[in-house]
Amino acid sequence: WERPREAWSESALRAEAEKQNLTLAQSLNRLGIELSSTLRIKIFRQHLGMYLGGYIAQDVFNAVFTYYVVFVLMQEAAVASNLLGTMAIFQFIAVIAMIPLCIRFGPAPSYRMVVGLFGLSSLSYALLYYAGLSDVYSLLLLISAVAGLGRGGINYVPWNTYTY
Repeated sequence: WERPREAWSESALRAEAEKQNLTLAQSLNRLGIELSSTLRIKIFRQHLGMYLGGYIAQDVFNAVFTYYVVFVLMQEAAVASNLLGTMAIFQFIAVIAMIPLCIRFGPAPSYRMVVGLFGLSSLSYALLYYAGLSDVYSLLLLISAVAGLGRGGINYVPWNTYTY
């Protein structure tokens, strides 16, 4: 698919012609076979789990975070927006920081570190509520910054380390 069509071998041209003559059922069957063969690769399954797990966890976090800030921590929606904005800025910084970290320490320790940062920040939000410190804006910003660093790394590591 990267070479110009003129550079294809006869067998590649024949295979392409055969693919175009498949029925819908045959195409779906072939797709199932190709997907199952891809999922047999252990490292691919692990990276798929990391990637999807990280994004699903962040989607759940995004869905719940504003509700948590407004109705549990009793802050205004503008505060929740500011905290999410802080996270977004630090996610960008984390992606930049993850490039040398992954090269120097490897992807596994880097991923463990960012998952730890995100987990620590999630627990810290709960701790603020139970400690009665939910109105300390500077603490909320600090925890959001740490959460942003974790979230950025959770996105970067599996996306960048698997060479398809």
